[in-house]
Amino acid sequence: MKRLLSILVIVVLISSCQKSEIKIGYDAIIGQWEWVQSSGGFTGWTISPATEGYTSTLQFTKDKYRVFRNDSLFAEGSYKLEMKVSSMTSNKEKVLMLVSDFGPANQRVEFEGKKMFLIDECYDCFISEYIKK
Repeated sequence: MKRLLSILVIVVLISSCQKSEIKIGYDAIIGQWEWVQSSGGFTGWTISPATEGYTSTLQFTKDKYRVFRNDSLFAEGSYKLEMKVSSMTSNKEKVLMLVSDFGPANQRVEFEGKKMFLIDECYDCFISEYIKK
């Protein structure tokens, strides 16, 4: 009986940790994010608002996102932020799943202070850096 109770307590503790990790991600992502730059591809190409001639802002609420280009709405839809096994790292990572008229897109997401990095889930793809407004 003590062993069963110990196992139950461990399972509850592990479940609680995973849920708080996801909640921390949602709290961190809500707000407006200004695009700084994107880099990647097999040549290590870097693009930014200066090289592309437009600005881009991501806006996240608790269940929706919007993409603005030069302050005009470009795309919108719903999103989820979940801990999933990354196809690139084979580790559990925070994965941002966007759903819009353009179709679904999954990207790993990492936070570093006021910076957010969206990392495409493919080889030779891009990492985009954003800063919170």
